[in-house]
Amino acid sequence: MAADWAFADNWSLNPNIGVGVFQDDSNRTYTAGLAAATLNFNPSKTLNFFVDTGIQAPEEKGGRASVIIDAGVAYIIGHDIQLDLSVGTGVAGSTTPHPFLAAGFSKRF
Repeated sequence: MAADWAFADNWSLNPNIGVGVFQDDSNRTYTAGLAAATLNFNPSKTLNFFVDTGIQAPEEKGGRASVIIDAGVAYIIGHDIQLDLSVGTGVAGSTTPHPFLAAGFSKRF
């Protein structure tokens, strides 16, 4: 389930919750709760700064929760292209990523 709350000029909060069914290395399935929240600042129609966090509990069968955070910027070129850049890391859990830098390119067809 996703939501979008524009709570002030140029600011929005996007909370999401869900449930996932995963399979571990021993082919055992388990269910986990998922949650994420993104805080967005849009100073213009083409520029978006964001801070994001995500939680999965448990991160593995019988495990604890994992938490990841990242921040970045997205820029829209014209009507059909978006470029984005983000940096983040896992802050809790044993399966979260090490510090990372990500770049993206999106094209609408």
